[in-house]
Amino acid sequence: METLSRGSLRSDGIFLIYNGLQVFIWVGSQVDPSYLQQFFQISQFRDLNLTLTEEHMFADTTNNPLLATVYSIINNVRYQGLPFANLQILAEGHQVSERIVRSMMMLDANYFLYAKDY
Repeated sequence: METLSRGSLRSDGIFLIYNGLQVFIWVGSQVDPSYLQQFFQISQFRDLNLTLTEEHMFADTTNNPLLATVYSIINNVRYQGLPFANLQILAEGHQVSERIVRSMMMLDANYFLYAKDY
């Protein structure tokens, strides 16, 4: 676990964020297409569906060990906190996603370097 700062969210990564009320999957704009395919069944970041339901995203955990592991981690986080925490997908550069992430951030020395007016 790490304190959330804008500097800790890299464009080439997918991050799981939990704020005590909700679980988020933040997707960077430069994620390797193979991970996009495994997680979201898409080949390009621009095709990311932010309204994808949890049921659809994790429908095939039997044939996808990475997805099964992520789903297990999400359920463990829920078990330790709020069992029915919603899952929401966030995308780097998306206006609403950036506002949500910014609202959860701890101020750090790099905050103003990464703050953007979306």
